[in-house]
Amino acid sequence: MDKANRRWIPWLGVLLAAAAVIPFLSTLGHDFTWDDHTIIERNPGTDPGTPLAESLLAPYWPPPRESGLYRPIPILTYRLGRTLWGLHPAGFHALNILLHLLTTLALFRLLLYLFSSKDLFPAAAASFLFAVHPLHTEAIAGIVGTSELWAALWGILAAFFWIRASRKAPRYTLLLAWLCWILALASKESSAGWLLIGLAYRIGLLPRMEGSTIRSRRFLDTGMVLIFFGFLLLRAHVLGSIIGLSPPSLVDNPLVNLSLIERIPAAAGLWLKGFFRLLWPFHLMPDASFAQTRPAITLPLDIIATALLLGITLTAMFRGRRGELWAWGWIAGIATQSLTMNILFPIGTCYAERLFYTPSAGYLVALVSLAAAAGRRFHLPTPTLRHPALWIPVAGWVILLGVLSHRQARIWADDLTLFQYAARVAPKSVKAQTNLAVQEWHREDLDAAEKSVRRALEIKADYPAADLLMARIENKRGEQEGALQRVRETLATEPQYMEGWVFLGGLYIERDELAEALSAYTRAHQIDPGAIDPRVGIASAYAGLKRWSEALPWWEEAHRLDPGRQDLLYPYGVTLWREGRPDEAQVIWREALAGGNRDPEMLNDFAWLLLERKQDLEMAEGMAREAVRERDDPNFVDTLVRLLVARGRAAAADSLVRAAESSGIGPEWTGRWKDLLTAPPR
Repeated sequence: MDKANRRWIPWLGVLLAAAAVIPFLSTLGHDFTWDDHTIIERNPGTDPGTPLAESLLAPYWPPPRESGLYRPIPILTYRLGRTLWGLHPAGFHALNILLHLLTTLALFRLLLYLFSSKDLFPAAAASFLFAVHPLHTEAIAGIVGTSELWAALWGILAAFFWIRASRKAPRYTLLLAWLCWILALASKESSAGWLLIGLAYRIGLLPRMEGSTIRSRRFLDTGMVLIFFGFLLLRAHVLGSIIGLSPPSLVDNPLVNLSLIERIPAAAGLWLKGFFRLLWPFHLMPDASFAQTRPAITLPLDIIATALLLGITLTAMFRGRRGELWAWGWIAGIATQSLTMNILFPIGTCYAERLFYTPSAGYLVALVSLAAAAGRRFHLPTPTLRHPALWIPVAGWVILLGVLSHRQARIWADDLTLFQYAARVAPKSVKAQTNLAVQEWHREDLDAAEKSVRRALEIKADYPAADLLMARIENKRGEQEGALQRVRETLATEPQYMEGWVFLGGLYIERDELAEALSAYTRAHQIDPGAIDPRVGIASAYAGLKRWSEALPWWEEAHRLDPGRQDLLYPYGVTLWREGRPDEAQVIWREALAGGNRDPEMLNDFAWLLLERKQDLEMAEGMAREAVRERDDPNFVDTLVRLLVARGRAAAADSLVRAAESSGIGPEWTGRWKDLLTAPPR
């Protein structure tokens, strides 16, 4: 590369950094969304209190879900984030933007090294398009897209150092290639596709590299292969099997029940839709689950997509050995997407825009190179930095894509905004409609939630999550019998649906049918021994039956699993108190107060406990007063009266009794308090 072009590289790097950052800055104010809650907020592996070795060997998805995914780099990243800034999403969003910036610069560096010439156009144009493309929004704006970003960054760097080490380069380059390869595999399973690019070089589908000896190249490649198989063994140790992928549901991946012959064209059709959005990213779709996607081998689009995918790939394999830039890009794109296309085997989803993050780098290189080749064929001037006017169309397209990315990032602001958009652009998706209904339910908009969940049930009448939500809505409206019947019918067809058994147990608790509740919660615990909700339910049922000694170990285990869960601290403390362990009950209730729990029942019971033990009576009086303010309950007033008497404040107690009497509290209470006030001091 001549000096005139070389001096532009730092400036292009600055512009690339700005292009990668600016469209996504709005995400700094966004909340956690979708899978962020499970993988980051509720994952023991990301908890700073978990031993580091356990986090390192933790599956990507926390139990009970057996996804067959092992990604230690993202898990350790989330753990470090929770250590540094807690569960504040801004820090995680900032990290994703930084990773996207670094990936963009790494891609630019790789392309400059691969195709160094007098012209910067292919490397710069492809890198700018990669930096701003709206198809990347899901990977950047969704925090769990960190795995895509890490995998792309380490994969690109591994390819860069591997190619350098394959030519004549310092020995440390080989070590860097191995290190980046380890980190790429530990970021996401699909990184294994980079091996196919190396294979394409070695068998002559891409230009053979000269410079290093055959022996050194064999040493390099042997290390890469050994690392790959070593990671497979580590994965088998963590997950119990080398592959370990659990079969996805029909809702998550409508391709799951297709034979290989049927799945190939269906997967190719979905790939073509994603590739088209790379060319024309104006109608993006974050959800393509059932029945938004209904694969059929007879669809003309799928057959055309299969022929197109196969034809272009074979052409790239033939042209790649000639050193054509577009062929390298296409082979890189296909190789890095090979494990997520649902062709070799069905994965957890049939389509997701985040899965195009790494492959799009290769596809964009191919598209830019083909555009430049077409220009040469029609005798158009070659775009160079010396002909800046020819960059105007590229700059205009980059700016437009940046604006679209900014707009697309805004839909990831929170769950409600995201699922409203998903339900609008994917109206046939049962998951999109159900997810929207759940958000409306959380906001206590029952009419909107019922409308959305009915749409979901019209799409798939036996979808358990939608059925369960409808039962919750019916119960909230006072239609308990209807809710009970609905959840029973759901469990008859889906007996392993743990959440359904937990809800059924809750219904029985409300009906004071405690033995039935205990049975339902026990069934839920058998289905998922690691879940906390069945434990809380079993403890609640035992406590309702006054079987305190049997309730206590369940409360203890639930508290150990989730120390910050506020709703279990009050009943846990009650059980400790009933079991003759008042000091421990105080510790638990003080923990609840520190966490902001102001449940009037807990405040009253804690005040009574302190009164019994004649400890911290001033604090006890304050809690009792707060409980009375929250609820005009005779039991609460009784606690406060007795505390005032115990503290020698008879006048205040008498005033409280008169106020209670005038408010309509019966003589069975007020008479007792008057006797207390007139009794001689002990």
